[in-house]
Amino acid sequence: MMEGDDALCKKCIFTRVLVVGHGPSFRDFEYIRNFDGMILAVDFSGKELVENGIIPDYILFSEISEGIMDFVDHTLPMMYVGMPIKFIHRESISPQVQRRMDEMKLQHSVFIPQYTPEHLAVGNVGLYSIAFAQLVLYANEIHLIGMDYRGPDSGGRDYSKEWIKQAKHYLARRNPNIIDHSNGDFPKS
Repeated sequence: MMEGDDALCKKCIFTRVLVVGHGPSFRDFEYIRNFDGMILAVDFSGKELVENGIIPDYILFSEISEGIMDFVDHTLPMMYVGMPIKFIHRESISPQVQRRMDEMKLQHSVFIPQYTPEHLAVGNVGLYSIAFAQLVLYANEIHLIGMDYRGPDSGGRDYSKEWIKQAKHYLARRNPNIIDHSNGDFPKS
């Protein structure tokens, strides 16, 4: 083994990922800036991280159908051009988002969770992000911040009960090591 291989192997064996949502606990920029691991920003949080001098490793987009152009303009600002950020999205991403990423020459790819007998509903962006961190980035620790799931979303819909149901099902099947910095909102198994 060459010098330095040991450090690389340790990194491969133990990966820490911080999933950054856009909930009320999100704006702890000092914690995020000092996090020792990969940063996975979700939707709108990516832009604010970059504006505050934090460059995430990944930005994950969830699909929305309402107000898609506002979504595109807000989540894909020109400041991303040339940054070493990898963009992840669902296979059902809108043509406008796809076109914008291609025009900006952003490195992007689709993430489709495995469809197995234990396939899990990952309809909400929180579980989609956690699944990506666990299944693609091989995270041993998944830290959450800004993943506050109580009350209505920006569209006035309250998905709390469905989120809790899906999260408990995911925990029972995949058993991720979740460390919640989001006001303790992540459901326990």
